[in-house]
Amino acid sequence: MRESGSTARLSGLVNGKFVAHFSRARRPSPTEMSARRPVSRARQVVETQELKARDPRFDVLSGSVNKDLFRKSYSFLAEQHQQELETMRKTAAAARKNRQLPQEEKDRIDEALRRMENREVTRKNKDLQEEAMRQWKKEEADKRKEGKKAFFLKECTFPFPRDTRQPAKKLFLKAKYDDLAQDKRKLHKAMDKKRRKTSQKEKKLMCVRVS
Repeated sequence: MRESGSTARLSGLVNGKFVAHFSRARRPSPTEMSARRPVSRARQVVETQELKARDPRFDVLSGSVNKDLFRKSYSFLAEQHQQELETMRKTAAAARKNRQLPQEEKDRIDEALRRMENREVTRKNKDLQEEAMRQWKKEEADKRKEGKKAFFLKECTFPFPRDTRQPAKKLFLKAKYDDLAQDKRKLHKAMDKKRRKTSQKEKKLMCVRVS
């Protein structure tokens, strides 16, 4: 229905067609729209503010991460993982004795157990690294109180680089040795493993030099 007071005028060619724009003679009068122009089904009737998803892990509004508080709050996860590892070891031992179980299923269980053990070793090494860094920072703070010049150790993310000359690497190796020294059986086992690994490297180097 055409409202009185609205007049149409041609504004020119748009994509090869004349487009009519309607103006109002008086301000209170409504604007007339052409009935020939199809109306989209999906249209925004009311302007609303668009809601954007916010990831708290990468948002500055969430603040910085307190590692000590995080470790204390989720300390129960380490015990839970240890219990799951023990359960998986029993399951793998029972699967090896079961002759009716297919070999593929046994291999799958052994592979799952190996992954869990590797994750546990990685977690323990990371905890040792962080504990060694905290202890070193505490000792340095005490030395600075006594008048020593400040020394800042470059922190390295786990795993450490292979260069054992770096102070952070030496700090981690010392903490790892002190932890193994509490159990002589684990210490001898780790030393034997390190010795075998070193001998294998030497054999490979000898083969390369001979060839």
